[in-house]
Amino acid sequence: MLRSWEPQDVERAHAYNSDPLVWRYIGMTPAGSLDETRERVERLMGVERDYGFTLWPVVEIESGALIGDCGLVPLERVGPEVELGYRLGTASWGRGYATEAAGAVRDLGFERFGLERIYVDVDPGNAGSLAVARKIGARLIGPATHLGDPVLRHVLER
Repeated sequence: MLRSWEPQDVERAHAYNSDPLVWRYIGMTPAGSLDETRERVERLMGVERDYGFTLWPVVEIESGALIGDCGLVPLERVGPEVELGYRLGTASWGRGYATEAAGAVRDLGFERFGLERIYVDVDPGNAGSLAVARKIGARLIGPATHLGDPVLRHVLER
């Protein structure tokens, strides 16, 4: 399930925000403290206020656990293009959650937000994320740079 962020999500989000394995392909460092996770969550809440979309919390329905985030953000933080991003805690890898959440976000992007095109940038070494991009129908455009890091840029088109 995807939903908006709530202030009490910070502690639950810190588990995956502080995990180096989650961040190894993202080009950022893991959160070093709960305060740093709080800042990240507040930034994501601000993106939703400004744009109507963000990287929303991914909540496992069965357990109610916050297992990651997935959503839409301005490409390279500036736009005007929009990218779809996803990251899940390691305990949730390989269970289909990223594909399910990314597919739902893709549909929201086209249906609710009226986007014509959504980009998906993936580190070339991240086989799991490359598989998610492929499964949700993203077409490989080719090599690109995302916030200074090399990526394989994909596109979803309405």
